[in-house]
Amino acid sequence: MRIWRSIEHFWELWVATPLPLKVLYFVLAWGLAAGMAAAIADLEFGSSGERQLTDFIEGLITIIVIFGFPVLVMGLIMHLVHLMTGSFKPNTDPSPTIQPFDQSKRS
Repeated sequence: MRIWRSIEHFWELWVATPLPLKVLYFVLAWGLAAGMAAAIADLEFGSSGERQLTDFIEGLITIIVIFGFPVLVMGLIMHLVHLMTGSFKPNTDPSPTIQPFDQSKRS
């Protein structure tokens, strides 16, 4: 039961975290994973294995930047146009949404 409470607590913190911080956590987690993989490759295969792994990761980052940056810029432009045209309608639904782990609002 204690583990389940820990999972619930982590979920509530994650839901309350703003999106830019989630992106930062994601980047840090992948950076840590890549660094650990490079360290393991260095131990197992020597500096050649580490160099090959870092070259592969650099290639992946290049592909992500080449495709991801234009998508982000176009999304920003589309969002600004969407806000300027006044097509944004706030949610006026009076019924509250139920969070996944919130037991108090369930019947």
